[in-house]
This record gives sequence, C-alpha cells and structure tokens, in this order.
Amino acid sequence: MECFFIFIAVLVVLIFVALYSYGRQSALNDTYDRLARRFGGRGHSAGLFETPSATFAVDGVLVRVDIFTTGSRHSRHFTQVHLEWPDPHLRFEVFPDGIWARMGRLIGMQDIEIGSPEFDRDYIIRSSDIPAVRSFLSGPVQYQINLLRGLLGNGDIYISLGAGRLLVKKLGLIREFSPLLELVQMSLELHAQALLTHSSGIEFEEQSTAQPVDSAMCQVCGDSIESDMIICRRCKTPHHQDCWNYFGRCSTYGCGETRYYVPKTAPALRAQPARPSSHQKS
Repeated sequence: MECFFIFIAVLVVLIFVALYSYGRQSALNDTYDRLARRFGGRGHSAGLFETPSATFAVDGVLVRVDIFTTGSRHSRHFTQVHLEWPDPHLRFEVFPDGIWARMGRLIGMQDIEIGSPEFDRDYIIRSSDIPAVRSFLSGPVQYQINLLRGLLGNGDIYISLGAGRLLVKKLGLIREFSPLLELVQMSLELHAQALLTHSSGIEFEEQSTAQPVDSAMCQVCGDSIESDMIICRRCKTPHHQDCWNYFGRCSTYGCGETRYYVPKTAPALRAQPARPSSHQKS
C-alpha cells in the first residue's frame, strides 16, 4: 500500500511538471505568433522540446527571430534576430570585452581597433577587412550596439555579419512580447543605421534639408538642440532624443515617421544603458 501511494505521488508530480512545461511552451509560442502577426509575417509554433520562431519582412528586409540554446551541461539560451544584408562579402563579429576575450588574446587572437576609444575599450572586434568594418561601425551604429547591450540588463550582446546576414544575438530566453519586440526594433534600427553609411548612393548629404546643427530647434519642447539630436528619416526634422521618445514619433504634422537617424554632426555618443524603445512601426 505504501508503494502505491508513493507511485501516485510521483505520478501527480510528473503530471504537474508536464502541465507547467506545456503552459510555458504555449505562452512562448503565443509570444512569437504575436510578433509575427505584428509585422504581417508567419510564426512557427514549437513542441515541448523545440523552440518557436517568427519570420517577416520590414521595408523589404527579410527578418527571422529564433532561439539558440547551447548544448553544454549548463545550457544557456540566446534570442537571435537575423536580418538580410546586401553585401555577402563583408564578415566581422563584435562582442563585449571580458575574460574569454582576454584569454583569446593570450593565444594570439586579433582584436581590431576602429579609432573610437570607448568602443575599442569595451568591445572585441574581429574581421579580415579593417577599413570596411571601420566604415560599418559608425557613431550611430556604435550607439545602437550599446543600446542592445543594455537591453534586459545583462550587459551581453553579440553582433556578426557574414554570408549576407546580420545577426544580433542577445543572452536570455525572452518570453514576454514587449521586450522581444524591443529587441527586434533595436535590431532593425541597427540595420537601418548601418545601411545609411554602407549602401552606395546613400550618403549623409541627402539629409541637407535638415536644419543646421547650430540653429536647430526641437518642435516638441521649442528649445534649441544643443545635444542628443536625432533626425526624422522621412522629413529630416530634428528633435531631442528625449522629446522624440516622449512624443513617440516625428512631431511634424502629417509625417508620422517612427524611425530616425543620428547625424554625423551630432556630439560623440557614449555607452549608456538602454532607453525604452519608442520608434515602433505604425
């Protein structure tokens, strides 16, 4: 009789664990399905021992969001955003400096310096095409990488480019919709900022319709813009970064743009913790 009760207790525990795991997996599937619907794409729901994904296109760029899990005994989960990139030849990787990077230097692994003291200090950069990487890692791109690093508060980020794919890999299994959407939007902004300096024919001279930096006025607060300037990608109207975040989009009547860029003439950008993302697609 005692063995029977032990068997029943074990069975109840197993059923509870199975139901709990199923509920968590179902919630994760729902998050990825919601993300796919948000951008008019497709979600792939996974079984109990699989991981979901979402695939969609934004402004003609194919995007896939999925989960990578290390196969070690103490496995770790990473949320990944894959974005199409027009140049299949450029290859590099960027990740924060740390103990593993320092060990790599001891065995001869090379770390590129791009001429940005703070970024060179905080990150390991590896590539065989140093001039191209220096061009890719412009001030606005460095800024977006810093924002991505600060997301979720874990200080971890991995960026790589190769075979026509830009990969953003963030430590953590993101189960909630809002932070997952924020990761995707930050990755899309990183992609967009990199294209501004990489793509042929897309130069900052195209932004000449914007007000001069030394006389720019913010339409939200009415004050001159001395620092933290951003420019609407559609109508070139300058804003304070904080005012844009407060307003949620361009303040010019009838514009409605939700994306922006940081002009080259803006003050040097420093690494800082992530701010809540506000440039969502309408």
